[in-house]
Amino acid sequence: MKASNLFDPVDLGPLRLANRMAVAPMTRVSATAEGQATPRMARYYADFAAGGFGLVTTEGIYTDRAYSQGYLFQPGLADDAQRDAWRPVVESVHAAGGRIVAQLMHAGAISQGNAHRGVAKGPSAVQPAGVQMSFYRGEGPYRMPEAMTLAEITAAIDGFAAAALRACRWRSSTGRCFRRSPIWRTPTSDGPGPHEPEIARKTLPAGRVIGAVIENPAAQDAQARPGPAAQPLDIRPLAQIATPRLAWNGPLDASRG
Repeated sequence: MKASNLFDPVDLGPLRLANRMAVAPMTRVSATAEGQATPRMARYYADFAAGGFGLVTTEGIYTDRAYSQGYLFQPGLADDAQRDAWRPVVESVHAAGGRIVAQLMHAGAISQGNAHRGVAKGPSAVQPAGVQMSFYRGEGPYRMPEAMTLAEITAAIDGFAAAALRACRWRSSTGRCFRRSPIWRTPTSDGPGPHEPEIARKTLPAGRVIGAVIENPAAQDAQARPGPAAQPLDIRPLAQIATPRLAWNGPLDASRG
Protein backbone atom coordinates (compact mmCIF):
# COMPACT_ATOMS: atom_id res chain seq x y z
CA MET A 1 0.00 0.00 0.00
CA LYS A 2 1.31 3.42 -0.88
CA ALA A 3 1.85 5.83 1.98
CA SER A 4 -0.62 8.25 0.43
CA ASN A 5 -3.38 5.61 0.72
CA LEU A 6 -3.37 6.05 4.48
CA PHE A 7 -5.11 9.38 4.06
CA ASP A 8 -7.51 8.34 1.31
CA PRO A 9 -11.22 7.79 2.05
CA VAL A 10 -12.27 4.16 2.33
CA ASP A 11 -15.52 2.22 2.59
CA LEU A 12 -15.67 -0.06 5.61
CA GLY A 13 -18.85 -2.02 5.11
CA PRO A 14 -21.66 0.54 4.96
CA LEU A 15 -19.44 3.27 6.42
CA ARG A 16 -17.55 5.87 4.45
CA LEU A 17 -14.42 6.74 6.42
CA ALA A 18 -12.43 9.89 5.80
CA ASN A 19 -9.17 7.91 5.94
CA ARG A 20 -7.68 4.59 7.06
CA MET A 21 -6.55 5.71 10.50
CA ALA A 22 -8.38 4.14 13.44
CA VAL A 23 -8.14 4.63 17.20
CA ALA A 24 -7.65 1.37 19.07
CA PRO A 25 -9.78 0.66 22.15
CA MET A 26 -8.31 1.97 25.40
CA THR A 27 -9.86 1.37 28.83
CA ARG A 28 -10.66 4.64 30.61
CA VAL A 29 -13.03 3.88 33.55
CA SER A 30 -14.33 7.44 33.48
CA ALA A 31 -18.05 6.68 33.29
CA THR A 32 -20.45 7.28 36.17
CA ALA A 33 -20.86 4.71 38.93
CA GLU A 34 -24.04 3.63 37.10
CA GLY A 35 -22.06 2.88 33.94
CA GLN A 36 -23.26 5.87 31.94
CA ALA A 37 -21.04 7.75 29.50
CA THR A 38 -20.16 11.32 30.48
CA PRO A 39 -19.51 14.68 28.75
CA ARG A 40 -15.83 14.15 29.51
CA MET A 41 -15.94 10.95 27.48
CA ALA A 42 -17.69 12.74 24.61
CA ARG A 43 -14.89 15.30 24.48
CA TYR A 44 -12.24 12.60 24.69
CA TYR A 45 -13.55 10.58 21.74
CA ALA A 46 -14.43 13.64 19.67
CA ASP A 47 -10.85 14.92 20.03
CA PHE A 48 -9.58 11.89 18.11
CA ALA A 49 -12.03 12.51 15.29
CA ALA A 50 -11.17 16.21 15.24
CA GLY A 51 -7.49 15.27 15.13
CA GLY A 52 -8.01 13.36 11.90
CA PHE A 53 -8.83 9.76 12.80
CA GLY A 54 -11.47 8.32 10.49
CA LEU A 55 -12.62 5.63 12.91
CA VAL A 56 -12.75 5.50 16.71
CA THR A 57 -13.16 2.28 18.69
CA THR A 58 -14.64 2.63 22.17
CA GLU A 59 -13.23 1.30 25.38
CA GLY A 60 -14.63 -2.05 26.57
CA ILE A 61 -18.37 -1.78 27.23
CA TYR A 62 -20.01 -4.28 29.56
CA THR A 63 -23.13 -5.99 28.30
CA ASP A 64 -25.33 -7.05 31.21
CA ARG A 65 -26.13 -6.50 34.88
CA ALA A 66 -24.77 -9.87 35.90
CA TYR A 67 -21.07 -10.76 35.56
CA SER A 68 -19.81 -8.87 32.50
CA GLN A 69 -18.51 -5.72 34.21
CA GLY A 70 -14.74 -5.70 34.61
CA TYR A 71 -14.03 -2.46 36.47
CA LEU A 72 -15.83 0.10 38.55
CA PHE A 73 -16.79 3.22 36.56
CA GLN A 74 -16.74 1.24 33.33
CA PRO A 75 -19.41 2.23 30.78
CA GLY A 76 -22.10 -0.24 29.85
CA LEU A 77 -24.81 -0.96 27.31
CA ALA A 78 -26.85 -3.08 29.69
CA ASP A 79 -29.92 -0.84 29.80
CA ASP A 80 -31.59 1.98 27.93
CA ALA A 81 -30.24 4.67 30.27
CA GLN A 82 -26.70 3.61 29.44
CA ARG A 83 -27.58 3.54 25.75
CA ASP A 84 -28.95 7.08 25.87
CA ALA A 85 -25.83 8.30 27.67
CA TRP A 86 -23.71 7.15 24.70
CA ARG A 87 -25.68 9.24 22.20
CA PRO A 88 -23.88 12.54 22.92
CA VAL A 89 -20.57 10.71 22.51
CA VAL A 90 -21.59 9.38 19.11
CA GLU A 91 -22.98 12.74 18.03
CA SER A 92 -19.76 14.49 19.07
CA VAL A 93 -17.61 12.08 17.04
CA HIS A 94 -19.87 12.44 14.02
CA ALA A 95 -19.83 16.23 14.30
CA ALA A 96 -16.04 16.12 14.22
CA GLY A 97 -16.08 14.09 11.01
CA GLY A 98 -15.38 10.64 12.44
CA ARG A 99 -17.20 7.35 12.90
CA ILE A 100 -17.33 5.25 16.05
CA VAL A 101 -17.75 1.52 16.80
CA ALA A 102 -18.46 -0.25 20.08
CA GLN A 103 -16.26 -2.85 21.72
CA LEU A 104 -18.56 -5.13 23.73
CA MET A 105 -16.88 -7.20 26.44
CA HIS A 106 -17.50 -9.68 29.21
CA ALA A 107 -14.79 -9.65 31.87
CA GLY A 108 -15.44 -13.14 33.18
CA ALA A 109 -12.91 -14.42 35.72
CA ILE A 110 -10.70 -11.33 35.54
CA SER A 111 -13.40 -8.94 36.72
CA GLN A 112 -12.04 -6.77 39.51
CA GLY A 113 -14.99 -4.45 40.08
CA ASN A 114 -18.68 -5.05 39.47
CA ALA A 115 -21.43 -2.80 40.79
CA HIS A 116 -24.05 -5.48 40.12
CA ARG A 117 -22.54 -8.65 41.61
CA GLY A 118 -20.24 -9.36 44.52
CA VAL A 119 -18.50 -12.35 42.90
CA ALA A 120 -16.71 -12.97 39.64
CA LYS A 121 -17.79 -15.80 37.36
CA GLY A 122 -15.93 -17.35 34.46
CA PRO A 123 -15.70 -20.58 32.48
CA SER A 124 -14.10 -22.43 35.40
CA ALA A 125 -13.34 -21.91 39.07
CA VAL A 126 -9.67 -21.12 38.36
CA GLN A 127 -8.08 -18.10 40.00
CA PRO A 128 -6.38 -15.81 37.43
CA ALA A 129 -2.65 -15.42 37.82
CA GLY A 130 -1.10 -12.15 38.91
CA VAL A 131 -2.63 -9.22 40.71
CA GLN A 132 -5.39 -6.77 39.90
CA MET A 133 -4.54 -3.55 38.07
CA SER A 134 -4.39 -0.62 40.48
CA PHE A 135 -5.05 1.87 37.69
CA TYR A 136 -8.53 0.35 37.43
CA ARG A 137 -9.04 0.54 41.19
CA GLY A 138 -8.03 -3.07 41.78
CA GLU A 139 -5.94 -4.27 44.73
CA GLY A 140 -4.31 -7.57 45.56
CA PRO A 141 -4.74 -10.93 43.83
CA TYR A 142 -7.68 -11.59 41.58
CA ARG A 143 -10.68 -13.13 43.29
CA MET A 144 -11.37 -16.83 42.99
CA PRO A 145 -14.17 -16.93 40.42
CA GLU A 146 -17.11 -19.27 40.42
CA ALA A 147 -17.82 -21.45 37.38
CA MET A 148 -20.71 -20.19 35.28
CA THR A 149 -23.75 -22.41 34.97
CA LEU A 150 -25.33 -23.19 31.63
CA ALA A 151 -28.11 -20.72 32.42
CA GLU A 152 -25.56 -17.99 33.20
CA ILE A 153 -23.66 -18.63 29.97
CA THR A 154 -26.93 -18.40 28.05
CA ALA A 155 -27.72 -15.13 29.84
CA ALA A 156 -24.26 -13.77 28.95
CA ILE A 157 -24.81 -14.62 25.27
CA ASP A 158 -28.21 -12.92 25.36
CA GLY A 159 -26.50 -9.91 26.96
CA PHE A 160 -24.19 -9.51 23.97
CA ALA A 161 -27.15 -9.62 21.60
CA ALA A 162 -29.15 -7.08 23.62
CA ALA A 163 -26.16 -4.72 23.95
CA ALA A 164 -25.50 -4.91 20.21
CA LEU A 165 -29.09 -3.94 19.53
CA ARG A 166 -28.79 -0.95 21.89
CA ALA A 167 -25.62 0.08 20.07
CA CYS A 168 -27.56 -0.01 16.80
CA ARG A 169 -29.88 2.55 18.31
CA TRP A 170 -27.20 5.17 18.97
CA ARG A 171 -29.09 7.26 16.44
CA SER A 172 -28.58 4.37 13.97
CA SER A 173 -24.82 4.32 14.61
CA THR A 174 -22.63 1.35 15.50
CA GLY A 175 -24.61 -1.54 14.11
CA ARG A 176 -21.67 -3.92 14.07
CA CYS A 177 -19.68 -4.32 17.21
CA PHE A 178 -16.41 -5.71 18.43
CA ARG A 179 -16.99 -8.13 21.23
CA ARG A 180 -14.68 -9.82 23.66
CA SER A 181 -15.56 -12.94 25.58
CA PRO A 182 -13.66 -15.11 28.07
CA ILE A 183 -15.84 -18.14 27.43
CA TRP A 184 -13.29 -20.39 25.77
CA ARG A 185 -10.11 -22.10 26.85
CA THR A 186 -7.75 -19.63 28.56
CA PRO A 187 -5.58 -19.65 31.69
CA THR A 188 -8.85 -19.07 33.61
CA SER A 189 -10.42 -22.28 32.30
CA ASP A 190 -9.54 -25.85 33.21
CA GLY A 191 -10.96 -27.27 30.00
CA PRO A 192 -14.39 -28.38 28.88
CA GLY A 193 -17.21 -28.18 31.39
CA PRO A 194 -20.37 -30.31 31.47
CA HIS A 195 -22.04 -28.01 28.92
CA GLU A 196 -19.02 -27.67 26.60
CA PRO A 197 -18.81 -30.59 24.12
CA GLU A 198 -15.24 -31.83 23.77
CA ILE A 199 -15.08 -31.25 20.03
CA ALA A 200 -16.13 -27.61 20.29
CA ARG A 201 -15.00 -26.54 23.74
CA LYS A 202 -13.04 -23.56 22.40
CA THR A 203 -15.44 -22.28 19.80
CA LEU A 204 -19.03 -23.15 20.60
CA PRO A 205 -19.75 -20.27 23.04
CA ALA A 206 -18.14 -17.76 20.67
CA GLY A 207 -20.30 -19.05 17.84
CA ARG A 208 -23.40 -18.76 19.98
CA VAL A 209 -22.57 -15.13 20.75
CA ILE A 210 -22.17 -14.36 17.05
CA GLY A 211 -25.34 -16.23 16.22
CA ALA A 212 -27.32 -14.39 18.89
CA VAL A 213 -26.09 -11.01 17.67
CA ILE A 214 -26.83 -11.54 14.00
CA GLU A 215 -30.28 -13.00 14.65
CA ASN A 216 -31.23 -9.36 15.03
CA PRO A 217 -31.73 -7.86 11.56
CA ALA A 218 -30.33 -4.53 12.80
CA ALA A 219 -26.93 -6.07 13.59
CA GLN A 220 -26.20 -8.84 11.13
CA ASP A 221 -22.41 -8.89 11.34
CA ALA A 222 -19.99 -9.28 14.21
CA GLN A 223 -16.26 -9.48 14.62
CA ALA A 224 -14.93 -11.58 17.45
CA ARG A 225 -11.57 -11.49 19.12
CA PRO A 226 -10.34 -13.17 22.30
CA GLY A 227 -9.57 -11.35 25.52
CA PRO A 228 -6.01 -10.55 26.56
CA ALA A 229 -5.43 -13.91 28.24
CA ALA A 230 -6.78 -16.05 25.41
CA GLN A 231 -4.75 -17.71 22.70
CA PRO A 232 -5.35 -16.46 19.14
CA LEU A 233 -8.39 -18.15 17.67
CA ASP A 234 -9.45 -18.28 14.02
CA ILE A 235 -13.22 -18.50 14.15
CA ARG A 236 -13.91 -18.20 10.43
CA PRO A 237 -14.71 -21.93 10.07
CA LEU A 238 -16.96 -21.64 13.11
CA ALA A 239 -18.71 -18.63 11.58
CA GLN A 240 -19.51 -20.63 8.47
CA ILE A 241 -21.09 -23.28 10.65
CA ALA A 242 -22.86 -20.90 12.99
CA THR A 243 -24.37 -18.71 10.28
CA PRO A 244 -23.91 -18.64 6.53
CA ARG A 245 -24.91 -14.95 6.57
CA LEU A 246 -21.72 -13.86 8.33
CA ALA A 247 -19.23 -12.58 5.76
CA TRP A 248 -15.62 -12.97 6.90
CA ASN A 249 -13.86 -11.98 3.68
CA GLY A 250 -14.77 -8.32 4.05
CA PRO A 251 -13.95 -5.60 6.60
CA LEU A 252 -13.60 -6.73 10.19
CA ASP A 253 -15.95 -4.16 11.61
CA ALA A 254 -18.16 -1.27 10.65
CA SER A 255 -20.86 1.03 11.94
CA ARG A 256 -24.11 1.59 10.20
CA GLY A 257 -24.15 5.20 9.07
